[in-house]
Amino acid sequence: MEIKSDKKDAKHMQKEMIKSEIVSDVGLAVTIGVFIILYQLVNRGIKSEIALLIAFIIAGAFCFAAIALTDMIFYRYDMMTGILKRDGFRNNTLDIFMFHRQKNYSILFINIKNFGMINQRYGYGMGDYVLAQYAAHLKMLKKRKEFIAKYDSDNFVFLTIKGREQELIDDLREFNVTLSTEDQITLGSYIGIYQMKSDDSFMDMERCGQFALAAAHDDISDDVIWFDEEMAEKAAREKTLLDAFRPAIDNREFMVYYQPKVDLKTRKLCGAEALVRWAKDGKLISPGEFVPVFEKHGRITELDFYVFRQVCADIKQWLEKGLTPVRISSNFSRLHLKSTNFSDEVIKTIEQNDISTEYIEMELTESSDFSDFGLMIALVKKMSQLGVHTSIDDFGTGYSSLSMLKELNVDVVKLDKTFADALIEGQMRQKEFILDIISMVHKLGMTVLCEGVENQTQIDILSGTDCEIIQGYYFDKPLTCEEFEDRLRNGTTVYRQEV
Repeated sequence: MEIKSDKKDAKHMQKEMIKSEIVSDVGLAVTIGVFIILYQLVNRGIKSEIALLIAFIIAGAFCFAAIALTDMIFYRYDMMTGILKRDGFRNNTLDIFMFHRQKNYSILFINIKNFGMINQRYGYGMGDYVLAQYAAHLKMLKKRKEFIAKYDSDNFVFLTIKGREQELIDDLREFNVTLSTEDQITLGSYIGIYQMKSDDSFMDMERCGQFALAAAHDDISDDVIWFDEEMAEKAAREKTLLDAFRPAIDNREFMVYYQPKVDLKTRKLCGAEALVRWAKDGKLISPGEFVPVFEKHGRITELDFYVFRQVCADIKQWLEKGLTPVRISSNFSRLHLKSTNFSDEVIKTIEQNDISTEYIEMELTESSDFSDFGLMIALVKKMSQLGVHTSIDDFGTGYSSLSMLKELNVDVVKLDKTFADALIEGQMRQKEFILDIISMVHKLGMTVLCEGVENQTQIDILSGTDCEIIQGYYFDKPLTCEEFEDRLRNGTTVYRQEV
């Protein structure tokens, strides 16, 4: 927090210094103006006190006007790029909304791709230079009666005459910036577009444009997205879920279910995955509906620990009842990797419940971010030293490779359900590829778990491989805590070979 505060103070001081320099220059100009006026009055023989007083009043008025003009410039313009800020953009477009000319315009909300990497690689000074160059390029593209602005960080808006959208898209998809004689970078852009209606307000324009930009960030197939009404409906649904999150936590509406994991050779219960369900208004909300929303808006980290605390409490309760627990895997979002005290919180929760780490498995989702991957390697290593097992969830759906997996050195690799589906739906070449992956992961010394197994054909194929653990409806569905406790109470549950 102190570092952020220092940066904020530094930026504020820089702004105030620039402002003071401008005011100083204005003051100098006004002072010179006063002497000129006095000189003219004296030169013409006007020496009365009233005349001098009038001269000073005029000079003072000029001074206040100049300072007000300076404040207006800072209020409306971004000093780094020289283009409008949001407030200035709003003021300069007032007549468009007052005279209902919105239908003639489209708004482009633009975000520079991977701009954070530029700051990390070249420094913030060069990052500012790139922003200035990007703004200069937007100025060059802007035509009469069009408006551009820098909203914040690396976000820009371009209010353009309808019909020019594609021209701007083609230009902004890639923009080259020369950093030095030997270094040039190509900037890509996420673009959200909204074609305005005659009754739109400024806030309507912003809301719809930002919905489209958010969709462009989420879409893996296209960086340019045009607004449609489904986006607004989706945003409304997300807001409903987000608003209900805090009361749901307080009222303990989130429930933990356990889906058994079965040893493929012995058909014995050997573990379980903790899964979250949301019981709201007498209905269960699918995790596929709320988990991505909470992940997107950063709430998932709190939900993960809510589930993990319940898992540890349940294990403690089973031990107190004389039952022998199996290892339970609990999901943790990659967002936790940014937290410096994440591993400490995990261990603290385990110790508070006075249970052994042998019953805990930390389940992580593979990441497409290489900086996250470095953090994940460090986390897995630390957890291993503390006796906590780790696993990679949904392997094969992201960007992980076998070489990366070797560096990661987790205990368990969970093959995504698509692998199990391909065993019966895919061509022979796909099957052979999957079987090779299972074999190679096993040779790395990691346990292979296949999830989403639902039928005998899949079991028959996997039985002839190095896959060791099965999770799926073929053996068992996700169970309530009480139902899973019954599995433990029966000793080591042995599952039948047939359904």
